[in-house]
Amino acid sequence: MKLTLSVCAAAATFVAASACADTVQLKYTGTGKYRTVTAAGTIFSGNVKAGELLHEAQSGNGEASVLSGTISTFCTELTQSVTTSFKTYTIRTVDQAPRPGGGMGGDKAGLIYDLYNGAAERQYESNDKAAAFQLLIWEIVYDYNGSSLSSIDYSVGALRFTNLGSGVVTWFNTFKALLGQHTVALYLRAATNDTKQDQLIRIPTQVPLPGSIGLGIMGLSVMGLRRRVR
Repeated sequence: MKLTLSVCAAAATFVAASACADTVQLKYTGTGKYRTVTAAGTIFSGNVKAGELLHEAQSGNGEASVLSGTISTFCTELTQSVTTSFKTYTIRTVDQAPRPGGGMGGDKAGLIYDLYNGAAERQYESNDKAAAFQLLIWEIVYDYNGSSLSSIDYSVGALRFTNLGSGVVTWFNTFKALLGQHTVALYLRAATNDTKQDQLIRIPTQVPLPGSIGLGIMGLSVMGLRRRVR
């Protein structure tokens, strides 16, 4: 049964990937809500701002045509830096970020959908919430083992964080409880650039591309099958 699910998910990803070739120009302008935390491990070591990033968007086309002015983002990686001059980003489905490389895959993207849907934009309410939300994204990308949510832990693994504060820890655990619901967030996309830090963006009033519609339909079918299997 796992093989069947994997084939379905791969087919959905292929359909969406073939259709999502839209672009937008982004430039980092500062931070929104965030906390400075300390990272260690094989992925990144040092102090890092964890939370909401602000970018200026222009020249979007296709799905990204609705993006302009200041937008809020969260990043999917720690190995590259933001850009302070306009760079062209490709709009992709979440499973295809971060790049370069093949992306995080469907299982990790599914958890990020759960996170965004369940948080209901609470990540923008305070510094602690924004930091916890960002830490969970990084933990999903770098430490989730594909089967157990216990592998998502800010204190162990390839990416570890300290200097969090009790508020960040509390919200990390609160948001983590949202994972595993198998939701689909069609409004969520990744803005990717091979040399700059990839960002998760919300596309308001989105009219899904044909490939995106296919992803949603097939994704929902897969989620329904998972529920029946379990």
